[in-house]
Amino acid sequence: MIVFTSGVLVDRYLLYLASIVGLCVMTLLEHMRFAQIPPIANFVNEAFKTFQDKHDQGDLILTNIYLLVGVSMPLWLTTDLEHADPLLLLSGVLCIGVGDSFASIIGSKFGRWKISQTRKSYEGLFASVISQLLFVKAT
Repeated sequence: MIVFTSGVLVDRYLLYLASIVGLCVMTLLEHMRFAQIPPIANFVNEAFKTFQDKHDQGDLILTNIYLLVGVSMPLWLTTDLEHADPLLLLSGVLCIGVGDSFASIIGSKFGRWKISQTRKSYEGLFASVISQLLFVKAT
């Protein structure tokens, strides 16, 4: 969150380049881990297991790539980085960093009413929306 915020405020083009390079490096490392290419595969496999969660089922560990794409997508899709609204460029960070975090915290602690056929709660959904609105209002 801090890296993207400072990147948007200081140098958007460097952030753009760094996010694409980061995606390429993560994809390369995941390929090397999956293909068991020595000597890196064992090291990367152990390092990635630290961040593996219940959504990473099977042979691929993609959560880190999904998060990077989620926060970077508004930056990548913007045609005029120089004149773009900072809030637009930070919308991925706002959704994932603020909204998803508050939804997880409030939903896991106070969530009683579940959204049908999911483990998500209405309390978490409302916490996500309200936290994002408050964040936008505060900036």
